Amino acid sequence: MRRIAAAALLALLALAAGTADARQHFPARGHRILPAVSPLDAFTQPSGAHSFRKLKSTYAGPAVRLRRASDNAEVDINFLGCTGFTGCPWDEATAAAHCAATTCDIQTWYDQSGNGRHLVRGGATGPAYTAGCLSLLPCMQLTTTSTNDLVGPNIAWSVKSTFSAVASRVSGTGACVFLRKGTNQLVGMTGVANQWQVSDGVASAFTMVASDAAWHAGIGIIDGAASLGRIDATEMAGTTVAGNAAAGFLRSGGITGSTCRQAELILWDGYALTLAERQALTANQKSFWGTP
Repeated sequence: MRRIAAAALLALLALAAGTADARQHFPARGHRILPAVSPLDAFTQPSGAHSFRKLKSTYAGPAVRLRRASDNAEVDINFLGCTGFTGCPWDEATAAAHCAATTCDIQTWYDQSGNGRHLVRGGATGPAYTAGCLSLLPCMQLTTTSTNDLVGPNIAWSVKSTFSAVASRVSGTGACVFLRKGTNQLVGMTGVANQWQVSDGVASAFTMVASDAAWHAGIGIIDGAASLGRIDATEMAGTTVAGNAAAGFLRSGGITGSTCRQAELILWDGYALTLAERQALTANQKSFWGTP
C-alpha cells in the first residue's frame, strides 16, 4: 500500500509539473523555483512598468499587442497566473499561435504601473517579437531608431530617477536606448563595446561594465552626487549626474549598427531605489529571467 501511495504521489507531482511547464513551453526552466508573486507589489509605486511577465498583482490588462506580418492582424497577449513553476508569465501559447508561420512585431507594450504610459510603435514597424531570448522566454528586438522605437507620452519629469532594464546589446556598438525619459536614459553606450551608460543627455554621465552579447539586470540612478549604477549583483558609484527635468517622451529604441533586446523596463520618476530595493529587484530578475 505504501508503494502504491508513493507511486501515486510521484505521478501527481509529475503531472502538476508537466502541466505547468507545458502550459508555457519553457522546459528549460523546470528545475528552477521561480518567484510566484508579482515582484513590484512590495515596492514604491513605479512611474512606468513594462515586461513580458506580470509585475504587479493589481494589474489586470494585457502584456503586449502583437501584429503579424502575413495579414497585419493584431492581438493582445495577456498574462497567466503566478506559480512556483512558471513565475508570473505571459500567455506564450497564444503568442506562438498568432505568429505561427510568419513574424510578428510589437505594436504596444502596455504599462503595468497604472499610469497608462504605454509604449507604442513610433515608426513604420514595431520592434520584432522574439520568442526564445533568455531561458526560452520572449523579448523584443530592435535594430533602428527610425523604424523600431517604442514611444510613450511626452510629459514633464523630475530630475531624480531610477531606471531598471533586463536587456542585452546583442551586436554592434551603436547605442541601445533601453529606457529614456526625456533626455535622461539608461543606454548601451554609443561607439563603445561592453559598456552601459547612465546619462542626462545634456552634460553629465557615467559608464558601467556590461559585457555585450549577454543579458543583464541593470539599474541606473540619476540623483546628483548620489547617482549610481548596478549591473546584475555588482554595484558601482557613479559620477555626479545632474539630471534634466525638461518635458520629453518616454521611449525605448536602438540605432543603426546595433541589435538590442529588451525583456523588462521599469521606471521610478522622482525616486531613487534604496540599497535593499535594488538588491531585491535584481535578485528577483535573476530568479525569473536567469540573468547573471
